[in-house]
Amino acid sequence: MKAYAQPPVDLVLVLDGVGLLLGKKSGWDEAKKMMSNPNAFIAELQAYDKDKITDGLHKKIKKFTNDPRFKPELIEKKSGAGKSLCMFVCAMDKYTEVSKIVAPKKLALAQAEKELEVAQNDLKGKQAALQLVRNKIHALQNNYKMSQQTLEDLNKQKETTEIQLGRAEKLVNGLADEAVRWGESIVILEKELENLMGNTVLAAGFISYVGTFTQEYRQGLLKKWMEKMTEMGIPF
Repeated sequence: MKAYAQPPVDLVLVLDGVGLLLGKKSGWDEAKKMMSNPNAFIAELQAYDKDKITDGLHKKIKKFTNDPRFKPELIEKKSGAGKSLCMFVCAMDKYTEVSKIVAPKKLALAQAEKELEVAQNDLKGKQAALQLVRNKIHALQNNYKMSQQTLEDLNKQKETTEIQLGRAEKLVNGLADEAVRWGESIVILEKELENLMGNTVLAAGFISYVGTFTQEYRQGLLKKWMEKMTEMGIPF
């Protein structure tokens, strides 16, 4: 807040209102002491317990907030900080007024919630008894459905077994022809196994080293590798 030797009366009025809430004495000298440590002063305002404003204190606050000079828009003309303090006092006044209206409603709500809890507990007991009956009915229905399902499953298993037997017969006949093809495949795979090491070396070298070269250079390099592997007796 701007430094004043003696501030305007309406600013002193605001500071007295704040001091009243904080339990301080009135007057400009007391106000200067209250604001001597700005950080502590602001922290005290932020931590203010608005729910502990008594009826007596609220009546005293009203003397300030009802004063026509105690208006944030008027105080703002002389001090921005004073406007904020004025708004703080007005907010505490309005909160206390609202709390007086809300408090009885809170009590009524608490009573209604207790009555509702009793009714809900009674309802839960009756619902639990009803659920036991439903569980028995559900168990009987499940047993009946399981018996029906078992019969259906047996009929399906019979049909499936007959189909599987027919397929098995066709498979056995088909495997006789496959045996010849498998024999030929084994010969080819055995030959590939002999060449596996050489092919792996060529592939690894090609992937690792020749990616950035031209096609002609790649082919030439690959040809040299193949010649070298032939000299070394490595099959590929």
